[in-house]
Amino acid sequence: MVSQDIEDAVREASEKIKEESKREAESEIIGSYAKFEREIEKVLETIESSSISADTRDKILEEVRRGLLGFHERYVALMRPSQKVASFLSEENNQASLISDAIEKVKSSHSLSEKHLPCFTEDLKECIHWLQYCIKDYNLYEVETDRYTSSVKSGMTDGASLYTTALTVFKDRMEEVGTPGYSDYVSHLIDYLIQKIFPQP
Repeated sequence: MVSQDIEDAVREASEKIKEESKREAESEIIGSYAKFEREIEKVLETIESSSISADTRDKILEEVRRGLLGFHERYVALMRPSQKVASFLSEENNQASLISDAIEKVKSSHSLSEKHLPCFTEDLKECIHWLQYCIKDYNLYEVETDRYTSSVKSGMTDGASLYTTALTVFKDRMEEVGTPGYSDYVSHLIDYLIQKIFPQP
């Protein structure tokens, strides 16, 4: 009996480790996709303009492109189950409800003046659009910081904390909307967005 209990405990711990490793791997793929795609384009340009023989160049290009395709297919496989969330985000009523919940949460725990509320609302709308298109198009779009931080530029203080609180509400709602077990992908995207808007050392 004791032996069985130990075996069960080890098996459970092993599954948790595997799941955590899977989450980390997924997060790493999502976080590095855009950078990888930009860098690989530079590599392709360098190879195409090099002085190596045409046969060698074509073989190298084929290998690089095959690797890029495999990477993209893995990314698409990760994102496909989240399309339910993309569909939810495409509805204006859902967007408005999401933003309203986020602002209510921010107001309950932070100081958000009426002066900055319109800009902050627009910033959150832009965040939703970024998330929606990343999921819908199976792509990790560049985060143009200026598009999401107009409220900070207008003088709103404690921006990092306010945005994190609001986007955490997004994350919680997406977990309710998404397919169980797959909302993690959306969660990774939101974490990535927060990190890009307010980089942590």
